[in-house]
Amino acid sequence: MAHMKSKIKFFLAFLILLSLLLSSCRGREQDLTDADWRKGTKAMDMNFILGSPPRVVYDNDPVELSVELWNRGAAPLHGDLYFLGFDEDIFSGMSKRPMRISIDDHKTKYNPEGGYDIVRQSGRIFLPEGIDVFRNTKIVAQACYSYETLTDVPVCIDPEPNKRDFSSDACRPQDVSVAGGQAAPVAVTNVDVEATPQKTILRITLKNVGTGTVLDQSVVD
Repeated sequence: MAHMKSKIKFFLAFLILLSLLLSSCRGREQDLTDADWRKGTKAMDMNFILGSPPRVVYDNDPVELSVELWNRGAAPLHGDLYFLGFDEDIFSGMSKRPMRISIDDHKTKYNPEGGYDIVRQSGRIFLPEGIDVFRNTKIVAQACYSYETLTDVPVCIDPEPNKRDFSSDACRPQDVSVAGGQAAPVAVTNVDVEATPQKTILRITLKNVGTGTVLDQSVVD
């Protein structure tokens, strides 16, 4: 019999939306050897920094958009962050173009919190002639990133599936359920094992266990 270790990589493009309304009037390391740190269903958490941007700004005021990013999973996180929802003619000096995300630090047995970074851009409010007030501008931060799921599932593979005497077998082929996730938003949830006279067939079930949307890398590229 043999045990199989399967390493599966997935491209994730997760769209995580955060919104904010804007109005204007012109350590120490901890050893987690015994803990299962590869459990979980998260990769990225993000949040606007408090007061960024302020809820009320005036004409010619400086304004900054700042988002905190956490890599909560067990793989490096790389992708792009987009600030959307604002008028680039009013938010002078600011852009909707993608801003690079790169967080190599991730969750490990010594680092249960994962990695952290801040992405920000700044500009200035400029109200065109004839416009005195604008309200309820919805600023959106959207992230699109790739991620990796790594799982180690013990599977029994019978090299002699036609034999009928199982008394001497070290293990018997059977389906394996995997719970708790693999510290990534796409998880292996089940491995079905089917022994045939010629070969053993493995059917691996994948599930989006996160809160984002999974996109095909070929479509994104």
